[in-house]
Amino acid sequence: MYKRICPKCGRLFMTIDERKFDCQDCISNEVKERLRKPKKKDDAIKAVNHMARASGMSYGKFVAQMSIEPLERK
Repeated sequence: MYKRICPKCGRLFMTIDERKFDCQDCISNEVKERLRKPKKKDDAIKAVNHMARASGMSYGKFVAQMSIEPLERK
């Protein structure tokens, strides 16, 4: 058991992990803030999904069709 003082809130807490330095409350607050911020990759996937649904296809079929079109020869 390790006794630690959280550098963010100053609370004394105990842990069995020697690499843990933040208390559980501060860790959960960080996780909540990360979940609130939108991820850029998810925004791109949502946009492609929206285009796929607008054209009447599933996401997978739409992406496959997008990648096949440049390979077709005339």
